[in-house]
Amino acid sequence: MKKAIYSLAFVATIALAGCVSSESEKLANARTLQNTILSEAHALDSTLLSETQQLSATRDMMSTDSLLATDSLFMARYITVKYKINDLEGLQAEVVAWQNSLTKLPSQEELRKGIKNPFGQKASDQEVYDKISLYRVKLEEFNQRAATIRSRN
Repeated sequence: MKKAIYSLAFVATIALAGCVSSESEKLANARTLQNTILSEAHALDSTLLSETQQLSATRDMMSTDSLLATDSLFMARYITVKYKINDLEGLQAEVVAWQNSLTKLPSQEELRKGIKNPFGQKASDQEVYDKISLYRVKLEEFNQRAATIRSRN
């Protein structure tokens, strides 16, 4: 009888441990979405940096051209490039600050090690997913702004 009780307790403990360590599908989706968004944000940051460097090289080359002082169209183009650089640098700074301020879902291993859920212990998986989904909206806003800046002639 004692063996049966111990066996049942052991099986129940294993089953409970399996439930506790497994992650819901919604939370797994939230983690995947978070990783995708962070990857896309990093790519946007890198692209903005590259574009800024290219435009800076163009601006530097233009600033040594003697036409800058005499040609009004050349001067207008130079000013446009300067504004694009300023706007892209400002946007890149915003993207970096936004990335650094994001509440990030810790890995399952970190959670097992005792790291607290930054979304709150009582946050449901759906609430976590919804919050991370809002990151996508902000990233799209950044992409739209970048496209607007790029389209300026």
